[in-house]
Amino acid sequence: MTAAEEIQLKERENITLNHIRGLWEKGLDASFIADAFKLPMKKVEEIIIRLKSSTN
Repeated sequence: MTAAEEIQLKERENITLNHIRGLWEKGLDASFIADAFKLPMKKVEEIIIRLKSSTN
């Protein structure tokens, strides 16, 4: 993977994280978010756990 591809991947991950954060803060549950983003439920739950720990 080139440096440019790594940067693009990181940017996509950050965008996804920000969207998940926004939906979670609006009260949507993990299963809805996982379905909307076509992500595994486990991945969304891991992200939400990270968000919860970063807000404390």
